[in-house]
Amino acid sequence: MLAVGANAASAQKLPLPGHKNPDWTLLKTEPLYSSPDAAPNQPQPVPMPNIDARGGMKDSSGQWIIYYDPLRNVRYNMADLKKNRLRVQDLRTGIVYTYAPKKGASPKPLH
Repeated sequence: MLAVGANAASAQKLPLPGHKNPDWTLLKTEPLYSSPDAAPNQPQPVPMPNIDARGGMKDSSGQWIIYYDPLRNVRYNMADLKKNRLRVQDLRTGIVYTYAPKKGASPKPLH
């Protein structure tokens, strides 16, 4: 189980596109590139190997900025989590989902 926060009792599950996400509100859905003409030379999403190796990039304080979950084939961009925004990219389709925590929820970065 992926969760945002330090302890399981108060931690929120990270949202997963296409599923019920009780702690999150979907704000918008957008393709990776808004127009094929806007970025004709840009690479299209490539399926990642299906291995159980989670990981990503952390900032200087050790907080996750980008987190990849190969079992769910999604990438979480947590750079705006302090602004109550979380971007999730479905790596099979390239679609990017932007979520905000529901009222009363207080997301904390993964450790």
